[in-house]
Amino acid sequence: CIADVLYQATPSSPRMSLSEVMRTTDYENVFCVPSNFRFADADTRLKAEIAGGVDTRLLYAIEDLIDETARSGKRKFDYIIIDCGPRLDMTTTNAIVALEAGNNASHIIIPIKVDGYAIAGLSQTIDTINRTARERRRLPQHWKILQTMIERNTSAYKYGCQMMKEAIPNAEYFNTKIEKSTVVPEASLAMEPLIKYDPNSKPAISYRLLAQEIEEMNA
Repeated sequence: CIADVLYQATPSSPRMSLSEVMRTTDYENVFCVPSNFRFADADTRLKAEIAGGVDTRLLYAIEDLIDETARSGKRKFDYIIIDCGPRLDMTTTNAIVALEAGNNASHIIIPIKVDGYAIAGLSQTIDTINRTARERRRLPQHWKILQTMIERNTSAYKYGCQMMKEAIPNAEYFNTKIEKSTVVPEASLAMEPLIKYDPNSKPAISYRLLAQEIEEMNA
């Protein structure tokens, strides 16, 4: 899994490449690099390793994958999506640094449920993104906020939106918003992609619109 790419099982064992752990899926031209329980302590493991450059391991792994794909004559990747857990640690830093791989069109999507705790952590997330760029003497990465699990017509949602504007006045937002719906956990329990489980549900339609927005950003 991704743990084998980011850290070593033993001091003498080499890390694996992304191509070695990458898996095909039931969908054409869609590949994934899985994770499992071994990745749960990745932050601790990375910080404990003596070897330097632990914050660039994902960057170099992606660059190697891009080079390997080009040499083999295979179709290049249209998108490489890095999904991070809701924490600011060494794995998140690896993901931010890895945005430098391949091209200059990378973006950070910050999904947020509009509530007090999430909004309180939003500034810290943005500070981490900007600090990582400063430490590497790079321009800050472009980021954009995606509102999820929204309940559009409630006073709590409207108040939360006002809180976000006050907390991050210059933030950019996706036009698409993902509404709260029981169909999302249902699809997860069925272990199916949402757009296959219920393609006509509001969240599935919203995610397709989000994909269109992302494509327009890179056009």
